Amino acid sequence: MDRTKSAKVSLFAVWTILLVLNVNGQSGCDTHRFANNIAFTSCTPLAALGSFLHWNYNGQNSTVSIAYRHPGTSSSSWIAWGLNPSGARMLGTQALVAFTNSSGQFQAYTSSVDDLNTQLPPGSLSFGVSLVSATLVNGEATIFATLELPANLVMTNQVWQEGPVANGVPQIHQRTGDNIRSIGRIDFRTGQSSASGGGSGNRLRRRNVSSTFFLFGFTFSVRLFG
Repeated sequence: MDRTKSAKVSLFAVWTILLVLNVNGQSGCDTHRFANNIAFTSCTPLAALGSFLHWNYNGQNSTVSIAYRHPGTSSSSWIAWGLNPSGARMLGTQALVAFTNSSGQFQAYTSSVDDLNTQLPPGSLSFGVSLVSATLVNGEATIFATLELPANLVMTNQVWQEGPVANGVPQIHQRTGDNIRSIGRIDFRTGQSSASGGGSGNRLRRRNVSSTFFLFGFTFSVRLFG
């Protein structure tokens, strides 16, 4: 194999590795760019449903601005993300919900999950919420909001979910697979998260990690966010 062909093969291998990293959630979190130059300092790929949570925590006024991002959303489905200080479960979750309403608008609102058979009606939460909005672009849904966090919610349980919409009303989600695994812990201050409401936390490190490898006689260095 001549050097030109070797270089082409090597570059293809590098592209393949970067693609794998993207599928594993590395790039999906760290390299995503929001419209209107909105930026978030923290992000974690959530443990189920292929979702992501981005946020900025402000310790001075105890608020957190979040963006819950869920790829693969259709106009006939709803998404939700919320906090539950009462336990690692859906019941009691103080949620942000979004779906396409009967007017064709992708709307976002707050809903307190007080019943497991709920259709997620609009309602106030146990803490202050402002700047609630949502977008649905090319099948990717995002809910934005700013939360006023009491002390017991800086580190708490987070719950996220998706389900179908019928006649303009959210319906019960599936109770198998990822839909029953979409629960975890979040610490907005330290950037730690864990799946299923327990287990050891995975620190969301904000340093660059450089990985060097060799292919076909060439040396490559790839900088990752780890």
